Amino acid sequence: MSSPWFRLGRAQLATPEIREVGKRWLERYSVEPLGNKAEVCFAIPLISAARSRDWNMVQALLRRTIHSLVSQSCGDWHAIICSQDRPDAVDLDPRISFLPYDGNLREGQLSDKPPKFKKIIRSLIANRKRDGYVFTLDSDDIVHPGLVAHILKRANPGGYIITRGYQLNLSNMQIAYRGFNKSRFSGTRPFHLVCGSCAAFRLDVREDNRYWEVLRTLGRHKDHVHTMAAFGLYMTRIPFPGAIYCVNHGENLQLKRGQINSKISYIRKRQLPDSERIKILQEFGFQSFEELPVSN
Repeated sequence: MSSPWFRLGRAQLATPEIREVGKRWLERYSVEPLGNKAEVCFAIPLISAARSRDWNMVQALLRRTIHSLVSQSCGDWHAIICSQDRPDAVDLDPRISFLPYDGNLREGQLSDKPPKFKKIIRSLIANRKRDGYVFTLDSDDIVHPGLVAHILKRANPGGYIITRGYQLNLSNMQIAYRGFNKSRFSGTRPFHLVCGSCAAFRLDVREDNRYWEVLRTLGRHKDHVHTMAAFGLYMTRIPFPGAIYCVNHGENLQLKRGQINSKISYIRKRQLPDSERIKILQEFGFQSFEELPVSN
């Protein structure tokens, strides 16, 4: 019988080390269908106050990200924020918990997102014996209100990847499309190649820790589909623009990497007309453009 999901990823494009780990994993385990009472956990690594340029801006952006979770049409989700500092200026929904992190950046390291993500996974394994998915969500990005409902209704056991979305310049509210199936913007890179808020990974911890062995191998988000394929976990696309990648607010990692100008230029060259922009922002839950902070 053919699969009901369009499967992405080629195991042969994963690194040799990951292919070997995946081979050993598949010798011991199989990919089972999603269980009952599944849920989506949003893993949100948050920059520390000391590393941020403006902690108030960081919290304002997080507030908007959380609003996109609370606005989900399906309530079967929860979120974990992991950081050195609790965002006390943000009201956390009861489904959102805070996980303290006491690590420090190593010399030359620009981000501590990967160890924070792994700490969130270990917390889920220890404390939440459920089946479902863990979604990597940056603390400044915004997800579509129908995302959780689609993921849990379709229930692909291999996980999901967002290949279509938008890129938003917060300084002027210009927005551009990222992804496939827009002939007038042919040649643009898919969403998951430019934004880390793009993947829902299978995480079933009801009986054992088998998925920790998978998730600990994750690296660059552009490699996710191939890494998962090495474990027999074939991700499928979200069939609609699933998230908004927010840039130019003063706290982007690309600013530290010196890459923000290319992000701004991309939006300027491919910005959508006002009528389409307003429709998109309203679809993602904006009542007015003033809902998002703007960098000074």
